[in-house]
Amino acid sequence: MKARAGWRAAACGRAGAPVLLAWALALAQATAGAGTPLQETIDRLVRQGDDRPAEAIDELGKLLPAAASASAAHATEHAVALARAEVAARGLPPDQVGRWRDAAVRAAAAQHPLLAPADANYLDALQAERLGLPQAIDKAKAALVAYQNHCSAIAQAAPECNYASRWRMHLLLANAAGQASPELTRQQLAAALDLAQAGNDAWRLAWTEARMANIEGVAYRANEAEQHLERARQHALRHGDTLVMARVVMAEALLAMDRNNLPVARTALDKTLALTRQARADRMSVSVLTNLSDLAVRMKRPADALLAVEQGLPLARQLGARRLELALLNNALLARLALGQRTEARRDFEQLQNLWAAEGATAEQVSGLVEFADALASNKDYAGALEMVHRERQLSKRLSAARREAAMDELRERYQQADQQRRIQLLTQDNLLKDTEVNNQHLTRSLWVLACVAIAITLLLVLLVWRRLRETSQLLQSSQARLKVQSERDSLTGLANRHHFQAVMQRDADSSGFSGALMMIDIDHFKSINDQHGHAAGDRVLVELARRVAGHVRAQDLVARWGGEEFLVLAPHLDVSAARALAQRLLLALSGEAVPLAQGEALRVSASIGYAVFPLAPHHVQLSPDQAINLADMALYLAKSQGRNRAVGIERADAADAEGLRALESDFERAAIEGRVRLCVDLGVPTPAA
Repeated sequence: MKARAGWRAAACGRAGAPVLLAWALALAQATAGAGTPLQETIDRLVRQGDDRPAEAIDELGKLLPAAASASAAHATEHAVALARAEVAARGLPPDQVGRWRDAAVRAAAAQHPLLAPADANYLDALQAERLGLPQAIDKAKAALVAYQNHCSAIAQAAPECNYASRWRMHLLLANAAGQASPELTRQQLAAALDLAQAGNDAWRLAWTEARMANIEGVAYRANEAEQHLERARQHALRHGDTLVMARVVMAEALLAMDRNNLPVARTALDKTLALTRQARADRMSVSVLTNLSDLAVRMKRPADALLAVEQGLPLARQLGARRLELALLNNALLARLALGQRTEARRDFEQLQNLWAAEGATAEQVSGLVEFADALASNKDYAGALEMVHRERQLSKRLSAARREAAMDELRERYQQADQQRRIQLLTQDNLLKDTEVNNQHLTRSLWVLACVAIAITLLLVLLVWRRLRETSQLLQSSQARLKVQSERDSLTGLANRHHFQAVMQRDADSSGFSGALMMIDIDHFKSINDQHGHAAGDRVLVELARRVAGHVRAQDLVARWGGEEFLVLAPHLDVSAARALAQRLLLALSGEAVPLAQGEALRVSASIGYAVFPLAPHHVQLSPDQAINLADMALYLAKSQGRNRAVGIERADAADAEGLRALESDFERAAIEGRVRLCVDLGVPTPAA
């Protein structure tokens, strides 16, 4: 539920009448200031506008005759116009927002010229936030600057000047920062809290304190979170609004979920749902039902999860809450899978994948495939899980290729522009040279001495042009060399990338097929690391583990980042025993020491390894590089399915030809159980339970 922007009245006097201006400002603030019945009514209607925008706009219009004097009437008109435009920006279709926005800007201009651009940026920021556009951040920052200019112009720079609108912009910037930048989120929320305190605004204080409790809960700062939550309860009780109290109880539920106190979270969510239904806050009810379904999945109560989904899904579609709709569908398929309804779960999963694909959300598709594969593996459907893993590999490969191609296109365009600029410079110099030659001809007719001087100048220019051409050519060659290096390296870890690794394998494969030890390494539970500690922490883990892998292989070995959290090691001329010893060293190096994070924290991680030495004993069947990678991937999958934090190596495979090897690949796990594939398994250092 988004908080609404408030307003602070400012009268618009004529030039040379400062006394009249000050009197009008004081009267406007006394009539429509923070805490007045009018302001409380406007705030309440704007909050209701998130669910019933047309009704809220009509009710706001009925407030216009409430003012008793001309100055107060102008202030009321501005406040109502801004409130109606805000409701429209957050609730009406985009093509219906314009007229309300224009009316609000005109009302602001009637108050003060500097108030109009502030309100315009404010409303544009709200609409961009609703549509998920990146312009929301720039518009919010511009609105804050414009409101500050307005306060300075009317000699009212105190924190309470335009505090409600500025409060809403700081809340927007805090939401934009999110968990990716906790410190920036805290800064924005602290600024919003100062403004709410300056206005002595109970509901905004409750809203902000609840938001701060949640951000501290995510950061595992329990004491600070409880203090914020207790202050939020006090402010909500003082205000007495059902929806405000629902927001505070919702914060309590989210805090309990962060602490994995699921029964308390369930009780709080049930209470929140009752409050939102009492307040007729459908949008917030959908959010609560989404959390209830997620909580029920975590508590292994799939029937309850489906019940929450069935209640929330129609509302989400009716309100156009696309993000919540997708979350509900995801929880539904996990619940159906837990109930043994595999056909229905698979149907829901494919529907969700299609929806993500239609919106171009490839990253969400990849994450969904990983989560569904884990769920299938937990339900002993290893064949289905393996299928999801292969689909995720293919999609990740396409995503990486698309990103790489986009980067290459950008580099090509940049160098084409540089080349075009160079050509323009050369053409200009060429024209200058031709002009000089013409002048030389004229000078030759006049004076031989001047002609000689002109010839000398011409030769000097030619020398300069030649030197410039040589320098430009050298610069272009250097740039091409840097581009080649960039195309072969992963930008985060500095390791070789997938493209370079495949090229090296193809180059080293001789007529007898691929030869060498190949290891595939996967960081265990990497998605949980990103979810619990943030993507910055995940990047630290990737960089550190890449360093450890590179530090424990030989100089002639090649290490590459294969996919999101996967690495490949190519170690030529290793026998089976040496490959197993290398795998054991890597297990110890990866899980033996915690990875340092920000602010002095550390995280113990582990990895799973699948490897083989090619050509496979005892028949030495010829293999292509892709077949070798696929076998290492299958060994890795067995390591993950058997509990992770271990290395599984292929010692030998009873396949006398390529057809027999393909038969083993088609059901690798059964082949291992029946002894047609002999494996060696080594366990890593046990890590503390999460």
